[in-house]
Amino acid sequence: HCERYHACDLSAQAIRYVGEQLSGVDLGGCEVSLNVGSALEVPPAIAPASLDCVLLNSVVQYFPDADYLRAVLARWRPHLRPGGCFFIGDVRNHALDDVFHGSVALFQKGPQATVAEWRDELALRTDRDSELTLTPAFFAGLASSLPGVSAVVCLAKQAESDNEMTKFRYDVVIVVDEHADLLQPARWQTWSPSEGEAAVARLLAQDPGAVIGVAGVPDARLAANRQQVLALLNAPTADRVGAVVERAVALAQGTTPQRLMALASAHGCVACCGGRGSDLAGHFDVVFYRPSMRRSERSALPLPKQ
Repeated sequence: HCERYHACDLSAQAIRYVGEQLSGVDLGGCEVSLNVGSALEVPPAIAPASLDCVLLNSVVQYFPDADYLRAVLARWRPHLRPGGCFFIGDVRNHALDDVFHGSVALFQKGPQATVAEWRDELALRTDRDSELTLTPAFFAGLASSLPGVSAVVCLAKQAESDNEMTKFRYDVVIVVDEHADLLQPARWQTWSPSEGEAAVARLLAQDPGAVIGVAGVPDARLAANRQQVLALLNAPTADRVGAVVERAVALAQGTTPQRLMALASAHGCVACCGGRGSDLAGHFDVVFYRPSMRRSERSALPLPKQ
């Protein structure tokens, strides 16, 4: 249940549209305020330490640069209560820029194009891309400049769908609570390429009361794209794209966050998939824990800042 919701947008037209859609809707007692302004403008009605969450969903890619994002988080930080968080959704992963643009260029040019033509298309798309892209490491480093941050959680998208949103974007949760009870594994296991999910299932069955961490899990959703783009970047320029891609058949390896979530559920656990030391550019880390291990509302998500 949400008691108060403050929405801010730079576009007066967008705010007006939202207001029209809310007219006559039963909001269940939730107070909604709509404000026109930039992300740096905190409405006067919002008191310090009064917010549970500051939500920036699918918007930071339109910010002018990383410094602007830093300024926005610093501006809103005093208005979060202890135990609150920033949620930054749909962040484009800078570590995957070449793979993303290369995959789109591959689709656009088709199999009969030469590698040289594909590279020209890749360069053109990269040059034209004005959106802000950020690595998970950026957020881990940013946390040190925000007071009271206890954890930074970069979350892999949890869906089986193979699309731009699930493969090339991630979410970020910045937990603001100096006294948070962090759920951290006592030790980390390395993903076993030969045993895969079977090894994880065995870990969950052997020690059901532990917080278990598995590092370096290959993301099966990205395997083909990464292998194809890497092959094209290293192929002779006169080769045909189709022939290069055909030779670069991705090995059937790794798994997906959704499959690990299902595996966790079968063992009465929750799986949190994201970036502890990985850059989410083909691999992710995962923490398994039981819901009962969150002893209070001040138990923060796992995968602490680097």
